[in-house]
Amino acid sequence: MATFSERQRQVKQQAAQEAIFDAALKVISGASLEGLKMQDIAAAAGVATGTLYNYFKNKEELLYYVDQRLHDQILSKAIEIAHAPVAAGQRLSLLLQEIFSFAATYHLVFDLAERSGIVDRIPVQEKQELLDQAVATFQFILEDGVAEGAFRKVDTRKTAAVFFDAVIGILEIQKYVGTYDFTQAGLDLLGLFREYLQPDPFMPERNE
Repeated sequence: MATFSERQRQVKQQAAQEAIFDAALKVISGASLEGLKMQDIAAAAGVATGTLYNYFKNKEELLYYVDQRLHDQILSKAIEIAHAPVAAGQRLSLLLQEIFSFAATYHLVFDLAERSGIVDRIPVQEKQELLDQAVATFQFILEDGVAEGAFRKVDTRKTAAVFFDAVIGILEIQKYVGTYDFTQAGLDLLGLFREYLQPDPFMPERNE
């Protein structure tokens, strides 16, 4: 069992990490990779630069931490939405809104992490696990929709994978164009999938 002093140290470390994370988001959002300075992040977090280096040996390591924290946040929010006590169709809409809103808010951070080469250093297995979890979140909603009778019977795994690929495609296209306005593209995607998933009262259900 941890001693009182050890628990105090853990609480202090967690508080420092949260302050560093919040500060890093603010500083990174307004800096280039070359202009990003550890002392600026330390100052924004209210800690000494030496303290910051105790947690992260360089800005690339800090960027990796921030990038991973953001991905964990959006995945947790997606899971929360997937299990919300509302109809599947509404959850699908809420999930899209949350993903695109999150991407628009933090796109500068994600872009900087990508330009720094951090994304390329993430293990393939780690990337695949994140993708699998994301697809599973969509699949959970689709399965509920089928069970509710709100969606027609489909291969929920394949449909979720295609849906997620389409979301990633929109994110990449907007990044390429540089507008980061996902509103219309998100509405179009949701409309297409709602049409695809809509039960046809005049056609018998197929066994997918």
